[in-house]
Amino acid sequence: MLGDKAPGPDGFTGAFLKACWDIIKNDIMDAANAFHSLRTSNLQLINSASIILIPKKDGADAVGDFRPISLIHSFAKVIAKALVLRLQKYMHFIVSQCQTAFIKTRSIHDNFMAVKTAA
Repeated sequence: MLGDKAPGPDGFTGAFLKACWDIIKNDIMDAANAFHSLRTSNLQLINSASIILIPKKDGADAVGDFRPISLIHSFAKVIAKALVLRLQKYMHFIVSQCQTAFIKTRSIHDNFMAVKTAA
């Protein structure tokens, strides 16, 4: 996790997690192990996000003048990153060859080329 990204509703950034890892690692690992074991009875506590509107320009007053971002809890970011790193090498087996978006080595433009050559 990058240290300079926006904090979530919990107020913690990647920089905080890295700086305090020796102090908080046991708690984070216990929570990660509970998540892995599907002991998720309190998941609703972190399963939320705050949507913040960031102005694109000074004097923003119309909806189009803002960029929305979702701020999620740092623990959810840690779990998501761990899952991404573990599943990354299996994505080509999990995701159909027809799915081209959101796979690092594939491009959504490949669909256009496939349709163009088939026509």
